[in-house]
Amino acid sequence: MIRRCLKLSFISAVFMCVSCAGNYSPHMVQQELSKIFGNTQIIRVEESEIKGLYEVYYNGTYPGIIYYYPEKRLIVFGEIWTLNGESITGKKLARFLDELTEKYVQEERIYLQTGKKRNSRQGGGRGR
Repeated sequence: MIRRCLKLSFISAVFMCVSCAGNYSPHMVQQELSKIFGNTQIIRVEESEIKGLYEVYYNGTYPGIIYYYPEKRLIVFGEIWTLNGESITGKKLARFLDELTEKYVQEERIYLQTGKKRNSRQGGGRGR
């Protein structure tokens, strides 16, 4: 009886590991990359148009987007383009830079009004 229970437990554990393999969430990807790139702030992670490939929005020496394929632990630098010659990455990067600029302007406005320093770990502009 004990052997049967142990065997069932082992089979269940193996099944759980196999069924979880390849299941990643943006949060899991963000945690993993934050450990790898300790000095670079990972702002957010989103699923890309390509299944299994994640867009990683970061703010290091300069802000940008890279792609991460967690199943094989591969990082892709560059842009995703449509066959019509449209840069999907370029559009998303422009929106991201606008968000960071707006956040930086708001933080500067608060600083000028209150004298309270902004939290540099929250991003906002180049070189942070």
